[in-house]
Amino acid sequence: MAGKSDQKSLAEVAEAFSLSDLSKIREHIKESGRARLEHRRLFFAAIGQGITAWSGMEETLVRIAAKLLRTSEVKAGLVMYSIMNFHVWL
Repeated sequence: MAGKSDQKSLAEVAEAFSLSDLSKIREHIKESGRARLEHRRLFFAAIGQGITAWSGMEETLVRIAAKLLRTSEVKAGLVMYSIMNFHVWL
């Protein structure tokens, strides 16, 4: 439980800040929150772009396999997607 000396020191600290200082701190906290949300949005956008690029690469590998096996892309896709280990794909 806080004693009177603790309360007095807290009051002294509160007096040390002016209202403009407190409004600056509040504004900084708001800006930090906005920046954090923007970073989060950019992070997930980058993940989405990575997944899209990966999907395109897989489609290209299936097309290449179809040409090498002289078969349809559907059949090559069945062969490629039945392989569980990515290193075997390559």
